[in-house]
Formats: sequence, structure tokens, C-alpha cells
Amino acid sequence: MDMKRFFLYAIVIAALALAGCGSDGNGGMPAMPDPAPDPDPMPTAIDLSSLTAGMMLGAAGAQTIQPGMTYESGDVMFTCPAGGSACMVTVNANGTATYDANGGTPMVANTQDAIDAKNTADAAAVAAATKAAGTKMTAIMTEAAQTADSNLGGSDPDGDGSPNEADEIYTLTIARDRDGTKVTIADPGNAADEDPKFMQAMDLGDGLTMHTRTMEADDDGNVVEEVVMVKTDIEAPTAVAFDKWEGRASDGTKTMPQMLTVVKDDGLVPDDGETADALTVDQTSAGVLALVKSSSFTSGTGAVLTFDMDDTNTPDMDEAYETAGTYNGAMGTYRCAGTADCTVTLDTMGMITDMSAGWIFVPDEGATSDQPDYDYLHYGFWLKNTTDEDGVLTYNEVQTFAGSSLLPATQAVTGTAKYEGDAVGVYVREIYKTTDGKVDTATSGHFTADVNLTANFGTPTSIAADDHNTITGTISNFVLSGGEDASGWGVNVEAGITGTNVLENGTAKGGGAGDGSFTGTFHGPDSMEDDQGTEVQLPPEALVGEFNADFSNGAVAGAYGARKQMMMEQ
Repeated sequence: MDMKRFFLYAIVIAALALAGCGSDGNGGMPAMPDPAPDPDPMPTAIDLSSLTAGMMLGAAGAQTIQPGMTYESGDVMFTCPAGGSACMVTVNANGTATYDANGGTPMVANTQDAIDAKNTADAAAVAAATKAAGTKMTAIMTEAAQTADSNLGGSDPDGDGSPNEADEIYTLTIARDRDGTKVTIADPGNAADEDPKFMQAMDLGDGLTMHTRTMEADDDGNVVEEVVMVKTDIEAPTAVAFDKWEGRASDGTKTMPQMLTVVKDDGLVPDDGETADALTVDQTSAGVLALVKSSSFTSGTGAVLTFDMDDTNTPDMDEAYETAGTYNGAMGTYRCAGTADCTVTLDTMGMITDMSAGWIFVPDEGATSDQPDYDYLHYGFWLKNTTDEDGVLTYNEVQTFAGSSLLPATQAVTGTAKYEGDAVGVYVREIYKTTDGKVDTATSGHFTADVNLTANFGTPTSIAADDHNTITGTISNFVLSGGEDASGWGVNVEAGITGTNVLENGTAKGGGAGDGSFTGTFHGPDSMEDDQGTEVQLPPEALVGEFNADFSNGAVAGAYGARKQMMMEQ
């Protein structure tokens, strides 16, 4: 190679090196050029989780925000960082926002106007809640001062000036089937008019339900609402043999209405050599007719259906009419076993309204009926409030109530027993000013709590004489519906026990300025035979009642139900 060509090659190599095209300076591969911007990037979601709940974006649309500038959309402010690229933001119709990754990354915050508006609204809400809580406190104090219980529905539901009239007291019924518990509150005053009925607003679990009814606004725009909360320990039904199913008479005694008392073949009462295998259908009882189900007892319209007692063309054979069906949920066969043809009368809705004499029901082998729980407690509260045309809420009245399907205990007993259960009611919780000690803010709602009681009946030898016929215990572990701290709330209760097993002179001490009251009635007489065969009365099965108490920062009014857990001495 001649010198001229050598120098040309050297110049070219040096030029390439200076241009950075031949090496990365470290003996590696040639450097790659910077990537070009993506002409159609996927939009990137903007994280809005730091915004205050309830703050809303404005109308949908795209906006380019220059570096160092801001853009407001509804309650949200987007800021594009200074010193970088412009931010390309899109507000979507579904309440989300995105940005173009080719530009800057925007920051988000609430607008100052939105913050100011929320602070104003929050302050107004606190003031309104505090004012409403004040009226509920008044209602609690009024309920606590009553010398006679006003029952479910208040002191004067129809407003005629005559409180506690029998036809004014609301009825409460409780039933439970395999589908769940049904609690019904009815006002006898609106049975024939178009006033709204109570509706179940929610099921809070563990036997606690809320029911409401709202009246139409009056001429001044006031809307009255009634709220009932009911706690019950009714249990689900259990399947029992058909002839072991029990009913419950109005006096609390058990009955056996499904005992088999007739013979299927002739429908007659069995003699010494026969075994009963059928039940006579009591066609005079509307309650019984409601238990009768069969596809043969149907019609498109009201009708009287007739079924043969026997086929006269076969005098030597018993061919009485039979059809499959159910009685109180038990599978079996209906048979016309009388001395004349049998009839079934239906109304226009297809419901059985009458059956002739002669019908019997033969349960299938192993057939069962669902046995209801007749031994349950119920307790809770009723309240009435009014919201005026400006949205101001006032609590007008609060009443607590308690009862049981068990009969009240009336016989004197001896011994000591422990009772445990639950309480439910209304509360007001207050926060006070440090300057003058007056109420600064207040909240209100409903509560649940635990009940633990010890009852000393009669004359237990190990109990001091002063403690005979007394009950003591606590109501504790308050849980407030608003989530407020109730760790300092606890109530010590005590009362005397009368000879009829009713509490007297009961007090509830919550640590407030005064003592509240504690009332109750024992239910469910219990007994056993001793070693000599003598029946001995035991402490009753349950206790239900009402109470109210003051705390250093609030007050409650509630009702409770407690079951006997153990007997410590007899």
C-alpha cells in the first residue's frame, strides 16, 4: 500500500471515531440511537386515591397543561410539573382520568374551593347532628322519667290526648321458618286506611332487625318517621315425627294436635285390637284448613269440589276417594272416610275456606312436621322523629320494650342463678368544651351490649340475709352504631325481686350525674323432682326488661333479654 492511500484510510478512521459511529469508546459495539416517541401510546391511569372521598371530576374531555401550570376539573386540580414537558390529561365520563405518557406526569389534589365547601358542609353536618342528638337526649330523659311503660308505639299514637289506650298499642309478632325470621309490627290504628305500613329496613344479623315507616309530608313539609329495632333469640324450627308435633295454647300449655286417633280403613276410633294411623281433619278450624295442601284441592275460581265417599257400583269393595297431599308440611294421603261424600270449598283466590266432615289424613311412614320454637325472648326500642322542610331532624319520642313467648314466672323459688344475654337501645354521646364544660359536639344512634346478672331467690344458706331476693350485675361492652369509642361505658345494675318474680326498686349506675332505672320480669317457670319425688320450683328460665343510664359523656335507654346459664345453689 502506498503512503498516499495509507494516509487516506487513517483520515477516514479518525473521522469515524470523532463522529462516534465506529465505537462506544470502550471497544464495544456501536452506540444505538435514542428511541423515537411512541406515536400512539396507551393512556396511563391517573391515581385519584389521594383525593377526599366524594370529590368529583368535571365534564369529560382532554386538556393540555403547560409545565408549571394547573387545570381544575370539578373538585380536582391537576398540576403539570415545571421544567418538563406539557401534561396531556383526559377526563373520562366514567369518573376516571388518564394522561399521555409522551408528556409530563400530572399531580392531583382537591381544589381549595372544594376543600372549603367540604369543610363548611362537614361543620354544618356536625352542628345538625349535635342539635338532633340534643333532642334525642331529651327523649331519653323523658322515657327514663316515666312511671308507667308506654309500650311499643309511644305514649299517645293517635294524638287524641288519651295515652296508653289498648287499641293504640302496636302489635309485634315473630315467626321463624326454614327461610328465616319474620318480624311484623302493625299499628291497629291504620288497619282500615291507607297509612303506610312498617317495612323491614335491614337485617343486622344475630336476630336484630330494623323496621321503619315514613308518613307523607304534612302541609308544612314535615315528614314523620317511626323506627323499630327488635332483637329476638327465636331459633329455627326442627323436624319432628308427625304425631309428636306440639302446639301451644294461649295459657302456655303444650298440646298434641297431630296425635293419630282414627283407623284409616274405616275412619273410626280404634278399639282394643286396632292401631290408630290417621288424623281427623278439623274442618271447623281456620288454622287447620291453612295446613291442608293437595293438588286435588285446587280450582281456577271459587268452587265446591265433591269427592266420593264410596263407589256404589262395587258394594263389596271400599273405594273411598284418596289423594296425595301434605298436612302441616308432612307428606301423606287425604281420604274421604265419612258416611257421605266429602267436599272442599275454595274462594276465588283458590284458598280452602271449608271442608266437610269425614276427611282424614294418613301421614306417610317417617313423615315429619317442622316444630316451631315457642320459647323465645324479644326486646328493643321504638322511636319517632320529624324532618322539617329544611332537613332539620328532631327526635320526638323514644320507648323501650321487652317481652317473651314464655309465661311470666309467678311461683316463689329459692336458689341462686346466673343469667346472660344482650341489650339493644339508643344512645347519645357528647364531647364537651374545655372552656365552660358545655356540649361542643354530640352524636347519637343505636347500641348493642352484653348483660351478665346474678339472681338470689328465696333464702340460699350461703347468701347474706340482706342479699336474699336481689339481683345484681352489669351491662357492658357497648358497641355504638356510629363507631364512637364507648370503652368507658359500663352500667352496674341492682334490684329487688318480689314474690311474683318482678324486679322492684331497680337502679342502673353508669357513672353519670344520677342513677338510671332497671326493670324486668322473669319468665319460663322451671321445676324438678327431688329425691323424695316432691316437685321443687327452680329459678326461672329467662329475664327480660328495660333500663336507662347516664355516663360522664352520654346516656342510653335500652331493653335486654337474658337466659339462665347455671344454678349455683338450690
